[in-house]
Amino acid sequence: MIVFAVTFCLFVISAHGQIPIEKCPDIKGVENFNGTAYSGDWYELARYPTFLEDHAECVLSKVEVDADGTLRSNTQMINTDTNERHVLVGEGIPDSTTGEAKFTLHFVDPDVTIPYWIVGTDYNRYSVGFSCYERDDGVTLVTSCKKK
Repeated sequence: MIVFAVTFCLFVISAHGQIPIEKCPDIKGVENFNGTAYSGDWYELARYPTFLEDHAECVLSKVEVDADGTLRSNTQMINTDTNERHVLVGEGIPDSTTGEAKFTLHFVDPDVTIPYWIVGTDYNRYSVGFSCYERDDGVTLVTSCKKK
């Protein structure tokens, strides 16, 4: 699994933009997701460019998963253009009734809701996140590789 995560991260690093595809793929989230084990500080290693983290570096997500499965995130980053600190506060409602790591994640500022799936993790060293949605212009966006 670590080989997959490293390979995926290297692939993500080499990408230079959002990925246009016609339809979001059917990707599985981690089965029997353990929110308690997943909670903690996650440092971002690489990602596809995304409007939520435009010009961001030093990205740290503090994640807590409540007993009811709600994922709460506080993501801090530095904007490389302005050198200012920015914070994204999000709340993810579980989309799965089977324990799969799929969430609908809502951010307050900017006011946006996205699907967010955790497709791989060992709960201690790495996590691979995936988000895909079809925009009005037909472009699908895929984001995020994170590792603790």
